[in-house]
Amino acid sequence: MVVFRELINFGVDYVMIGHLLFPKIDKRISSISSYWIRDVLRKRLMFKGRVITDDLSMDAFKNTADIQNENLFDELGIDGLIVTEREHPLLRNLVRYRVGI
Repeated sequence: MVVFRELINFGVDYVMIGHLLFPKIDKRISSISSYWIRDVLRKRLMFKGRVITDDLSMDAFKNTADIQNENLFDELGIDGLIVTEREHPLLRNLVRYRVGI
């Protein structure tokens, strides 16, 4: 936490949130956790910059996330998504959601 606080105080513009699991703190991985994104990053550390995800094609995300909830990232206040797998089902769902297909 100290490193993040120092970087935020320094004025970093972006934070990439990884797919880490801390089961004693939260049952969701950090990249889809309101605790880590809203409570810790935004409120406690007072980060005002942009939050982007780590690659959503990674197995850690695929195996734990509900990829049907297109609103999830908006609800969490995530500004950018990284998806390197071109045929990832989440990518198709998000395109439909954003474009309104």
